[in-house]
Amino acid sequence: MKVGISFVRSRMDSTAKRLDAYEMDIAELEDLSSCVDQLERVDLSRNRLKSLEGLRNCVNIKWLNVAKNQLSSLDGLRYLKNMTVFNASGNKISSTNPIKKLKGLKALILSGNEIRNADEVKRFKQLNTLVLSNNELTKFFASRLVNLEKLSLSHNLLPSIPLIPKLSLLRELRLNDNRIKAVPDQIVLNAQLVIVDLGNNRIKRLAHALPLGQLPLLKNLNLKGNPICSESGYGSEAFQIKARLEIFDGRRLQPKETGGPEEEESLTEVTDSVVKEEPPPVEAQQIRSPSPAKKPASKKDREAYVSVSKKPRIETSSSSSEDELGAPEPPRGKNALRYKDSGVVAIQKVKAKKKRKRAPFDPSVRHEPDLGTW
Repeated sequence: MKVGISFVRSRMDSTAKRLDAYEMDIAELEDLSSCVDQLERVDLSRNRLKSLEGLRNCVNIKWLNVAKNQLSSLDGLRYLKNMTVFNASGNKISSTNPIKKLKGLKALILSGNEIRNADEVKRFKQLNTLVLSNNELTKFFASRLVNLEKLSLSHNLLPSIPLIPKLSLLRELRLNDNRIKAVPDQIVLNAQLVIVDLGNNRIKRLAHALPLGQLPLLKNLNLKGNPICSESGYGSEAFQIKARLEIFDGRRLQPKETGGPEEEESLTEVTDSVVKEEPPPVEAQQIRSPSPAKKPASKKDREAYVSVSKKPRIETSSSSSEDELGAPEPPRGKNALRYKDSGVVAIQKVKAKKKRKRAPFDPSVRHEPDLGTW
């Protein structure tokens, strides 16, 4: 199928900025610049395109997806300087030279191609996402990609971790299925790393992976498929990198390994044991006495104190009702326990509070708030 101006016009109105033409069996593009002056987003993925020359003059395009076509070259894109997102994965591209002038790119996805040299990529200082996995790279330099947050170079031929100096924003690094033998100490300069995938490489010794333990924010680490996995101590607590990970070798760690819920549970048990050791309130205590308690001599003292039989019993003055007093107050201060040896609990005498009668509300009287009580 050959796509021309008539096809594009049938799928968009005069003010449209988006063209969706994926899975349309398109094999060739005409020059579309005369009808897509406002076009900013184009999806031509999953077709049979062999060339992108038809987009040469579509200078307003910002988002372009040509993944899974039959492209062997990126010729025709050198003038699309407004483009910020470009996806050409799953093609037969061998060179990134035609797009070296697209310095405004923020996301570049070229996985599943035949790229051996990607030196032009270092010009893209605005990049925050770079995916070059499933290619034939033997080296890579990212020294100028200061805004990079995600870097994927998996399934290549890299003999070592690429030179990635202090990239203060880098959070995700995927280098699985390469030929890497050790982790350099310089990796600690990338202190924001959260995800590191080094699975299926050639790391043999535990010491060659220990620099990863100095990454303060590392939560997801994969070393599965390396010779290191058969080394003694790899799966034990001696491998200190595991201490604060959430995902290790593709599996989520148990709560015990991450110090999560089980740690909280043990803390709760300790707290409960401390609470249980505290003495119960005075009124709930059983007071043991070898002999019956002696009644106080004077009449006044007899009204204030109560003898104890099996359980302490609280008595109040006969002149005040329970409705007026409410719940009795527990003993405090020096009178909390008296005659400890004889088993007598001192109960403070509680006086009933007289209810004050309020005058009826008079709307003619102006009531000012008492600021002193605030």
